[in-house]
Amino acid sequence: TNFIQYIQKDLFEDLIFLKHLDLSNNSIIFIENFSFRNLIILETFILDLNKNFRVITEKIIYGLEKIKLMNMDQEIFESSKNIKKLTLNIKCGLI
Repeated sequence: TNFIQYIQKDLFEDLIFLKHLDLSNNSIIFIENFSFRNLIILETFILDLNKNFRVITEKIIYGLEKIKLMNMDQEIFESSKNIKKLTLNIKCGLI
């Protein structure tokens, strides 16, 4: 458990070789747009168990094109009505 509340867009700017990012079980309430834009080889993105974070937008996850595992709470998607397109490429057949 950590107490991260805000993710600023330059926080991960120099971590271009990062493959796994686990932000679960924090107190995140706000993620700035384009915060993950330089994480072009990121494969695992975990954001669940952040009870105060409720909205994910296309601009927040911009650049996460190599993701193989993304774990978020269901409530994030339910309240993210502004997402116009969500593409899931399922390789193992399970959701």
